[in-house]
Amino acid sequence: PVVAFLSVASKAAAFAILLRVLFTGFFDVSLEWGGLIAILAAASMTVGNLAAIGQSNIKRLLGYSTIAQAGYILVGVAAGITGAASGVDLPEYTAIGPNSVLFYLASYTAANLTVFIAVIAVGNHLGSDRIDDYAGLIRRSPFLAGALTLGLVALIGVPPTSLFIAKLYIFTAAVDSGLAWLAILGVINSVVSAYYYAKIIRIMFLQSAASQETIPMPATSGLALSLSGVALLWIGIAPGYLLKMVEVASVALAG
Repeated sequence: PVVAFLSVASKAAAFAILLRVLFTGFFDVSLEWGGLIAILAAASMTVGNLAAIGQSNIKRLLGYSTIAQAGYILVGVAAGITGAASGVDLPEYTAIGPNSVLFYLASYTAANLTVFIAVIAVGNHLGSDRIDDYAGLIRRSPFLAGALTLGLVALIGVPPTSLFIAKLYIFTAAVDSGLAWLAILGVINSVVSAYYYAKIIRIMFLQSAASQETIPMPATSGLALSLSGVALLWIGIAPGYLLKMVEVASVALAG
């Protein structure tokens, strides 16, 4: 539970502070830090995804995945500023950047919590976090396997999940701010991430289980898993309400 909390709550708070500090305290030099943030985003996406590929422990894999996800969010931070259209070397605020960051954070929270709640339930029963031990999970606990699959598919960015809309939003912000190269790199990294996420799904559904023992699901965990799963689908299918909320929330950054 602590790992799940730190993977979403601390990240959301950190990016909220980052937006506030950069866009209010350092906006006058935003053309300088915007380029640095774009480079950090590219490095974070690439290193996180490449490091996750070779992991055999699912929690370590999700840890590196979190690094990659932070890179996607940084794309939106970098997309929050652009040069003046007049050609003068002055920064201009583009609301779609911070909007996409806030929307991504909410979408990522729902998806990542779904994955972590399922992983915690399985890990507590098996006493192991090895990916190979998830073999045949669909037969031992269809509900956990289904929920974990839904969360992993969302992290890839497949419709109609929350992160499909979030990635579309954040990459569109990058293109609109003149960072098309960063959006292209983000799409490539999303394809790379599909490899290691799909590997877990393949093991759960296609490999034989070492034991046929049913994995029990505590009622509280089942409720939490259901709520987070419904949230990630709801955001993906009907994102309008959340889009309006993030637009209101980012108004203060415009000064």
